[in-house]
Formats: sequence, structure tokens, C-alpha cells
Amino acid sequence: MFRSKLNRKPRFSQGELISIRTREEIRVRLDILNKRDHCLMTEQMWGYCGQHFRVMKVVNHLFDERKNKLYKSHSPLYILENLICHGIVDMFPHKCDRSCYFLWHEDWLDNV
Repeated sequence: MFRSKLNRKPRFSQGELISIRTREEIRVRLDILNKRDHCLMTEQMWGYCGQHFRVMKVVNHLFDERKNKLYKSHSPLYILENLICHGIVDMFPHKCDRSCYFLWHEDWLDNV
């Protein structure tokens, strides 16, 4: 996910209505850890498959808080309107209160 240059122009733009691919279409694009170019498809995200949303933001740069470093993404990533993590993650003993936006890999999205 992190490289020195963005390899290609984003396919979708801010405000565009897109469709999240089906579970089957996404699953074939993931590695064994449910990732694509280090971008994680979380358990909560599966529930949005097949639905339509607007692109809120195209993400080209990410800040790694652990390394205190800014990276350019390898592939275009997207934040979709109104899709926020509810904080319940199996690996955490407590609910996270941060309310982060999900990052959607371009390969998981399609035109409407």
C-alpha cells in the first residue's frame, strides 16, 4: 500500500456514486489475511457489499502514527460517505471509540 509514488490516476472522483463489489468479487482479490496491497478488508466492511455510496475522499497519502511518517499510497484508496467503523473488533477486548473511516481499495469498487 505504501510506495514513494502513486502508480496510477484514481478511477473514481469525489462525489461520484459507486458500487461496492460483491463478497465473492472482493474475496478473489484478497490475500490470506483479507488484504489487498496492505489495505485490510475488515469484518464490518463485508456488510456493505453490493450497495451504492458516494466517494467522500480520494486518499493518496497516509500517515503512519507508529513510524510518524507520511506515505503515498500504492493504489488509490477511497473514503465513502457515512461508512465509519463502529469500533467492535474481535481482536480488541474493548470497543474502540475513535470512529475511523474505512479505507476502500479501488479494486473493491465499481461503477454504478
